[in-house]
Amino acid sequence: MHMSFTNFAALQSLTSVNNSDQFLVSLNNGLSGASGFGRVATAAMEKSLSVYSTVQSNSATTWNYQGTDIKALTANWQSTYTGFSTQSANNASVYSTVNANSATTWNYQGTDIKALTANWQSTYTTVSAQSANNASVYSTVNANSGKWTVFTGTVSAATFVASVTSTAAANYRFALTDASRTIIDTFSTNTYYGVPSNNTVAFPTGSQLVVIQGNKTASNYTVLSAGSGVTINSFSNSLSLAGNYAAGTLIKTDTNVWYLIGNLK
Repeated sequence: MHMSFTNFAALQSLTSVNNSDQFLVSLNNGLSGASGFGRVATAAMEKSLSVYSTVQSNSATTWNYQGTDIKALTANWQSTYTGFSTQSANNASVYSTVNANSATTWNYQGTDIKALTANWQSTYTTVSAQSANNASVYSTVNANSGKWTVFTGTVSAATFVASVTSTAAANYRFALTDASRTIIDTFSTNTYYGVPSNNTVAFPTGSQLVVIQGNKTASNYTVLSAGSGVTINSFSNSLSLAGNYAAGTLIKTDTNVWYLIGNLK
């Protein structure tokens, strides 16, 4: 198909237009002789001009992100890029230095850091495996902590001094309160001190019971006797104190085992 421009002078003016409106008028005049083609081109340019006008009128205010004008938001991007580009060269230098030295130079107090960290995974694995048991220990302690009583009194030397008491009876069975206590036998005739079984009185292992014979009449003694299931070990199997003012100490060494030492007969 052969087309000709009938208004060449109008078409020629396209080279000097200053805006879209002038361009559209000039193009329309130059293509008026091209019949249908001119009308199609004119319609397309009118649509383009409408889109351009909408974008142009909204770009200054409407196009924004969360209230910030996108043009203002991007204004500093070039500056940021330039700064980052300049810094990246220095980053490359730092990387090269670290990479070159990491195998040998980086150490702590003479120890290569890589070698120092080699066992961390193993340590973590051990700690992780142990933590389950730690949780069990914590639960046990936590469950029992309510049974512990906080001591708020004053501790003095007198607190640790053994007390002294006396008995005046033919028969006496040791009680838990007698542990680390000195007992003076003031009964005038024979006195029998019974050591109970652990089932009856649970003295802690290591408990000590001290007995002193007082001023008894002649031929009367303080005698220690073993309860059911109890063993008292002593020199020559002696269980009687030697006489007035003689002393004997019972020491618990096992569940139902005691040793008797002192002035015995």
